[in-house]
Amino acid sequence: MSKKCRQYAVNILAVITYLIIHEGTHIIQALAHGIFQGLKFSIMGVEVLITQPLTIGGWKLACFSGLSSLVTVGTGYVIYKMTPAILVAGNQFIKSYFYYTALVFLILDPLYISIFSFFVGGDINGISVGLGVPYMLIKGIYFAVLVLNVMLAIKKLYPKYTQDYKSRA
Repeated sequence: MSKKCRQYAVNILAVITYLIIHEGTHIIQALAHGIFQGLKFSIMGVEVLITQPLTIGGWKLACFSGLSSLVTVGTGYVIYKMTPAILVAGNQFIKSYFYYTALVFLILDPLYISIFSFFVGGDINGISVGLGVPYMLIKGIYFAVLVLNVMLAIKKLYPKYTQDYKSRA
């Protein structure tokens, strides 16, 4: 497989993996609370539809909206910590897949909630309303996580993978 094809494939697989984990967390919670209505696919992504008017609030609402981002970012940290084991794998496709998956998991939710939510809302609404705290506090926390995760990716993750790639070239 050519380098370009591999990059496209692993990027697509990383995003699909993210969607399965992120939206899957929403689906599991919606089913557990008896509020699952279906899925909506749009240009903005996948949305888990729930019963309206909203029948959950407080911590349940905050968990329904926020747990998915905690799971995806947490999974990104786990993948990062597994980097040494991943790099001993001989398969370049697997290495590339885990690299891009780690990037997506570490960066996408903090970016979405801290910046993109200014334009589209989303999970931040449930987190803020459920916890009874201002949107800007949630955005600030997620922005700090975004900055830390970008620094982690630039200073730690990227150099490990580039060093491995150069040593095999």
